[in-house]
Amino acid sequence: MKLQKKTTLIYKNGYLVTKKNKVRMPSRKIVRQLNAIDKMMQMAEKAEYVNDQIKEIGEIDTGFTPVSEHDPFMNLEVETPHLDDAIEKTRNILRDIDATANTEKVKEAIARFKDVFQFLENDEYLVEDHGLKFDLPVLGNPLFLDSEDLVKMLYKISAADISALDIAKQE
Repeated sequence: MKLQKKTTLIYKNGYLVTKKNKVRMPSRKIVRQLNAIDKMMQMAEKAEYVNDQIKEIGEIDTGFTPVSEHDPFMNLEVETPHLDDAIEKTRNILRDIDATANTEKVKEAIARFKDVFQFLENDEYLVEDHGLKFDLPVLGNPLFLDSEDLVKMLYKISAADISALDIAKQE
């Protein structure tokens, strides 16, 4: 095994290559995990697109007007300020619980992907010979990624309800 400085590398066709065209890849685990994160990002982007389409479809006017079966002259609106306040407080609590759950998911994912974070934070890494290559259409060049970008991506994945832990467990 040999240490390789990232500054001497070029990202070419999924491989990290020296100027003399020698392939210098990090461990299999790092390559697989970055590929898995990229796939999760693709799924998160597709989920976001589908949700946007559903919202757009919901806003289309079909021209259909539902006919009400109740007496239009009978209006049963009652002021319930205490109940309205309780409902709003409950909604806020549920939002806080969701945010906490997302944060916990991201913390667990960070722990699972610790090798990737070490690879991103260090200027050097151990070279390993294997036939794997990076497949990162969303993430792009792994030499330009940093930990903050990866954490933001993990939050996006978590918000899309894509389990980073399930995919990471496949390693």
